Amino acid sequence: MDEPGDPVMIVVGGGAIALGTAQELCALQGHRVTVLWRRDPDLARAVENVGAVFITTARPDSSEGLERAGVRRAITILALSPDDHLNLHAALLARDLNPRIRIVLRQFNRTLAHKIEQNLPNCSVLSLAWHSAATYAAAAIDPSCFRGLQFPEPDGPLTGFATRIARDCGVSGDT
Repeated sequence: MDEPGDPVMIVVGGGAIALGTAQELCALQGHRVTVLWRRDPDLARAVENVGAVFITTARPDSSEGLERAGVRRAITILALSPDDHLNLHAALLARDLNPRIRIVLRQFNRTLAHKIEQNLPNCSVLSLAWHSAATYAAAAIDPSCFRGLQFPEPDGPLTGFATRIARDCGVSGDT
């Protein structure tokens, strides 16, 4: 359970990614997780069920909404909506209100994402499409692959992570 003085982590978004991220963050201790989004009673219940606080605002990328979410005490803002413009605007406004805040940004535009990371300190920009594409490609090559990524650079070689059972591969007892 979070304490009143705990640092805040703000999640901006109203979909499954925002909810799942809030749930993962709530599993950690020592901070308060706040989900900032438009009015949505079902999402509000789901957010509260995972242990986060739901803040309703007409505009998640507004000073008023960010202030209500606790941006001045926040250590991180995760802008995870499907709207690139809203995510960037919310993140930049949060940085204006709290120069120390870490930014994690969901962006679909790969070129823009790269430019943002180059020019905005303490910021990570991620795209589900990039990460999903690598996993789909790796799984097509190897059916035991459960995760793929391009490493060490976003355009680097495809690397796949797979589960191998020694018995199924005929090497049980050989290691």
